Amino acid sequence: MPVNNSQFYTQLPARRMPLGNLLTNEALFADVPDDWHIVITDIKNSTRAVMSGAHENVNLIATGSIIAVLNIAFSMNVTVPFFFGGDGATVLVPPDIIDKVMQALAAYKVSTQQNFGLELRTGTLPVAKIYADGRKLHIAKYSSSAVFSIPVVLGNGINYAEQIIKGDDYMLSKVMIICSRA
Repeated sequence: MPVNNSQFYTQLPARRMPLGNLLTNEALFADVPDDWHIVITDIKNSTRAVMSGAHENVNLIATGSIIAVLNIAFSMNVTVPFFFGGDGATVLVPPDIIDKVMQALAAYKVSTQQNFGLELRTGTLPVAKIYADGRKLHIAKYSSSAVFSIPVVLGNGINYAEQIIKGDDYMLSKVMIICSRA
């Protein structure tokens, strides 16, 4: 396992094999460190926005949330796994960048509302909370060539985080308190 926690994902070995072989061998996956965080962005009522012709804006905003996180990670020499969802994104980040990431996403949320009239929900949940609540989060790095790799996740941890963050009673300040205690 990687020694430097912020370099956990960077140091995961890329698994170059048929994807089906990777998915059926849980031993090739690692537990995400419990001090990392799941960060989720989501455009509220995105289906309505898409149906009214704002498909490109929805995708642009979702992509921008990934870019905001990647810019911070890159500036701190950290590689983070991310997943694009069309109307939002999921990113796993180490503890040393979570505060900067959430500050950037808070500013991006305001900008999104002002420029597009769309509400971007942003939130985070510590991986420790995922594990404490009995959920699983295993990750591998899949490679189909020498220059391309993507994260692959097993377990129900991301779905659990989405339920909490996208839920009507989610409060960012409440979750940030959980983060500081983790």
